Amino acid sequence: MTNEEILQKLEEEILLRGFSPHTLEEYMIRAKSFMLYTNRPLEELTELDIRSFLLYILNVKKLSAASVNGYNSALQFLFGAILHRHLNFYDIPHHKHVYSYPTVLTMKEVQKIY
Repeated sequence: MTNEEILQKLEEEILLRGFSPHTLEEYMIRAKSFMLYTNRPLEELTELDIRSFLLYILNVKKLSAASVNGYNSALQFLFGAILHRHLNFYDIPHHKHVYSYPTVLTMKEVQKIY
């Protein structure tokens, strides 16, 4: 199966499952981005290729943890639901999201604002 046929199956599967139009758009963009990065048939790719791509978008493209996890989810869906390849996802972990808490102003800082 060619990469174009795989993308068509991906779109059909997302529509059949009733995913949102936003999810459809994001998964298609992310799958195409992965295909451009690897430049090989998807059926030949392994966990190592996915790890390499995720490290590339994290370290070179400087994407956030949430974006990297979005790519990871799209690729897991692509390989699992479309290619019926159940990869070892322990080898492809989700990126830990670091939460930042808002700065709380002191009473003096609040008074300066007013």
